[in-house]
Amino acid sequence: MTRRVLIADDSAMSRKMIKRAMPVGWADEIFEAANGREALELLSKHRVDVMLLDLTMPELDGFEVLEQLSSVKSTTAKPKIFVISADYQHESVQRCIDSGAVEFVKKPITADTLKDVLGKNGCLS
Repeated sequence: MTRRVLIADDSAMSRKMIKRAMPVGWADEIFEAANGREALELLSKHRVDVMLLDLTMPELDGFEVLEQLSSVKSTTAKPKIFVISADYQHESVQRCIDSGAVEFVKKPITADTLKDVLGKNGCLS
């Protein structure tokens, strides 16, 4: 099975850290977006299985991406969305989950944390 992953974060350094934290060989194809608008454009063009989404981004933030995705009626499967953000406030976490995120993970993310989160949500098999 080919696994496609989208990392949406305005920081190139954060995207690089997330890629390094991924289990070796887990993702077959990795797309990167520097803002929410780019993320939505990539999602419209490519099948993505997992999205790792930051909240604080220019143009469209992570909340807006989640809201737009939840309102889209699609015949293709939507990706499992994991929010990775330093904005770890109860209201932010709840809003993300209510908008369709599978889980909220605090930045900076480690390889062990990402592996645990992906494993418990059925993304490693």
